[in-house]
Parts: sequence; structure tokens; C-alpha cells
Amino acid sequence: MKIEVQVKRFATAAAAAIVFIGANSAYGARSPVGLNATAVASTADIAAIERAANGRLLAIGRLDHLSRSNPSVSVLGQRFVLLASPGNTRFLEDAQIGRPVALFGELSAGKYFVEAALSLDGQYVQGVSRVYLRGSVSSVDRKLGLISVGAAVLDTTSFASRFVVDRFNSGANAAVIGTQPAIKGTILVETIRKVSVDASLGTGRTDASVGTGRTD
Repeated sequence: MKIEVQVKRFATAAAAAIVFIGANSAYGARSPVGLNATAVASTADIAAIERAANGRLLAIGRLDHLSRSNPSVSVLGQRFVLLASPGNTRFLEDAQIGRPVALFGELSAGKYFVEAALSLDGQYVQGVSRVYLRGSVSSVDRKLGLISVGAAVLDTTSFASRFVVDRFNSGANAAVIGTQPAIKGTILVETIRKVSVDASLGTGRTDASVGTGRTD
């Protein structure tokens, strides 16, 4: 029951975050994104959604796969489990492969739990629409400048100095913004930073780790 109440409350907050960006209130008077416009066309759009979501943004990107029988979706090579809620049920009913989506919730013990899944206005354009992913680093290739988060491969060579790559080790939690020129392909990183461990389900805290009581 506690989780259900939290899911309902957060679904409302997540929807407000998207409305906030759709109306572009952060950047002055500009028309909302049209259905034929490019979705999340700038890094600033994603950064604003992340701020409005208060650290609960998990991913923004192209919907690559969905399962209605076992509620889950695939975005940026990751599997996201959708928690039971009226909003997530409506999302699954209307979701279309290839459309841009935003997923909000928690990462616990290496698994993604989505409290609110929302379809975004505009068209997902490969290599132009910005994508976002938060997750645990599974491997680092310092020679090639590649970082893996689950099945997603991040190419940092287009922007990052060697120092940036050297800051990340396996197990570190990262938040990345970039573009994905090919469907299910490598993500070209524009910004990447370390983030704190997520809360476990039902704690009500945003900085709790699962079982340990530590934030690092």
C-alpha cells in the first residue's frame, strides 16, 4: 500500500515535470513541442526535466521494446519494470515502438523500477534527439574511451578528456546525456557525471542504499 501511494504521488510529479518542459517555461515564451517536431532536441531540455523530477529520472530515449503481459519496456538497452499504477497501465496501452519516452523511478540492486512512464511530444530523431540514462557502470575501456552501463555502450571520445574517463570505475553510478545515431547503437556522450545511490523501494528517502544504510 505504501509503495502504491508513492507511485501515485510521483506519477503526478513526473507529469508536471514533462508539462513544465513541454511549455518551455524554463526558457521564456516559446510554443510547446509539436507532434512533428524533434523530441528533446537539446541537452538543456533533459537537464530541466532532470531537475524538475528531483533525481527520479531514469531514462529518456527511444522505446525499443515493450511487454504488456509482463509490464516492462526496453530503452537504451536496459530493461525497465513498470510498477502497477493507472498511469503506467495507460502508458502501456498507448505506447508505440519508436516513440520517445521518459521513465521515472528507482534503480535498486541493479534493477530499474518505473513509477511513472510517459510518452513525449515530438518525433524521436536518431542522432538528433538527446537521450538520458542513469545507471551503474559495468565496464570501462580507458584506451578506447568507452564506458558500459548495462547493455549501453557510451563513447566519451567526442568530448571528454582522459581524466573524465579515468574518474569512472566498475560499480560507479553515472548519469549521461548524449545522442544515439543508430538504433540500439553506441551513445555519443555530451555530459556525464557521477550520481549517488538510489533509494530502495518504500524507504521514502532519495539518498538511501538498499539494506546498508549508507549513501555511497
